[in-house]
Amino acid sequence: MMLVLVAMLLQVEPEIPTVRVLVQSGKSATVECRGAVTVAKPGAAKPLVVITKLTENEIALVDGRFKFLGRLFDEPWLTIEGRDPEQPVKLSGGRSYAGQLHVVRDGASFLVVSEVDLETYLYGVVGSEIGPGSPYDAMKVQAVCARSYAIASMGGVPRAGQKRATYDLFDDTRSQVYVGVPAANANLKRAIRETAGVCVQWKKDVVKTYFSSSCGGHTMGVKEWTGGAEVPPLSGVACGFCEGVPNGRWTVKATLAELTKKLRSRTGERELARVSVAKRTESGRVAEVLLEARDGKRIEMTGEAFVDACGGRNRMFAIKLDGESLVLEGRGYGHGVGMCQYGAIGMAQKGKAWEEILAHYFPQATVAPVYGPALKKARP
Repeated sequence: MMLVLVAMLLQVEPEIPTVRVLVQSGKSATVECRGAVTVAKPGAAKPLVVITKLTENEIALVDGRFKFLGRLFDEPWLTIEGRDPEQPVKLSGGRSYAGQLHVVRDGASFLVVSEVDLETYLYGVVGSEIGPGSPYDAMKVQAVCARSYAIASMGGVPRAGQKRATYDLFDDTRSQVYVGVPAANANLKRAIRETAGVCVQWKKDVVKTYFSSSCGGHTMGVKEWTGGAEVPPLSGVACGFCEGVPNGRWTVKATLAELTKKLRSRTGERELARVSVAKRTESGRVAEVLLEARDGKRIEMTGEAFVDACGGRNRMFAIKLDGESLVLEGRGYGHGVGMCQYGAIGMAQKGKAWEEILAHYFPQATVAPVYGPALKKARP
């Protein structure tokens, strides 16, 4: 993913914006709802169909048209919405979604997109990303990061009548994990409410606040990650708060013979005699690895390509040779840019407030609301 800094409008509307998330794609899907449901064409004054209760029903494409509820629809885009907020629409796979579900033709298949207000969307993100049992201030940090990331991904806070993309985000780690309507969690909802509309900003721009599980001791700057320009809030910081976390350390073992086979496209099947770290980045990650063959040939490869070939988790690792065996000893999990989730948990456990945690991981940034009632309160 590339860094995105989104220029915010000088005048923003106080309403909570919606976000569109791709939750499924294919040639068929099933939907159901215990309450009343409407099926409509986007922007139409009246729905096409109103159903008092939707039993499990398949949506499929037949000759380029949607087949649903025993009829064919010519519309390339249908919006399914539950009338009762307490009765969300359930999609095949078992997840339920508040707001609207759009089914959109996409060639020989179709997309299913969940559109929901951004604060409700966060209910399905925060717990799945940082864990519903995390310290309260860590959940508030995750809420602010997830909100900022979503707004940056949308290109800013959408305005009424603005032309929108079919979807803004994925529901998995390509963006951030979104599970629809989650199990009830009072602390999680309170953490989202108490940070409503709040985002990480730099020079009046909303920062795309990346985050990952554990950084291994130092977060990675976006310049190091992408090769682009450095941005102060994403420049990388020391982090001693994720030590000792579950799965925080990892080990990969292989013999030199096994490694020779894995890297034969790079070595020309030369037998390896030695492997060492040739260069590290500013954050301590491996930038280059030196492969030395028995015939004296020296070959350099990137740390990323090497760790991927070996099955490691990231580039924060050391190499040890034990006779004819190679041992990679690594720390951390994930790309390591932005907020370290286990680090945030560790800081919260030590009594740090959510504002302090955000200030640590995003230096020089400001934290302030960009929409909603909180924006009105923040204005003089």
